[in-house]
Amino acid sequence: ATFIYLATFTNCGFLAIPIAGALYGSEGIVRVVFFNVGFNLLYWTLGVWTLRRSGQDASSGRVNILSFSKNLVNSGTIGLLCGIAAGLAAFKMPYIILDSARILGSATIPLALLAVGSIMSKADTQKLRTYKKPIILVILCRLIVVPAVALFVTGLFGWLPPLVRAIIVLQSAMPSASTTPLFTTRFGGDSQLASAGVFATTACSIITVPLFISLL
Repeated sequence: ATFIYLATFTNCGFLAIPIAGALYGSEGIVRVVFFNVGFNLLYWTLGVWTLRRSGQDASSGRVNILSFSKNLVNSGTIGLLCGIAAGLAAFKMPYIILDSARILGSATIPLALLAVGSIMSKADTQKLRTYKKPIILVILCRLIVVPAVALFVTGLFGWLPPLVRAIIVLQSAMPSASTTPLFTTRFGGDSQLASAGVFATTACSIITVPLFISLL
């Protein structure tokens, strides 16, 4: 379950936002945030279910519908649905709230980089040897196979705007989600493998992300 989670869910927020901002400006950031709506919905439902089923659900080989439905109700999905509802209703927030949100928003990029750095600093690099084989497979799947497929598939749609294609490839090329160790601790899974996987994919993405961006 931890391997699947590492190979599936990416750091498409903390890292994608500053990279998109540096490469494509505010338009790139807007698209990253927009695409993350769907990602966050899966992150807090399918992702949580994947880790939780590593326990008794996995041993029985059956999908526990009740357990899966419970995953839908958490702080992540509640906040996401509230935000979508406010946006669809075109609800006008008071200026003092909008101004405060603007100030917090301007701190997103530096805080995201600090968060990634702090998580990597706590990783036990000795575990890289223990989990050598799964880590290599995670790097291969997460940083090579998935972005290569995204690059190929988006290339089939000639009508796709270049910026949209670039953001899709960028987000698919991101390393494993930096919150994976937190989720494995909270919902189940191998936290040590999660920490090693996040560290390894984030370090290797320094090479792979520029490579795939150059192929656009």
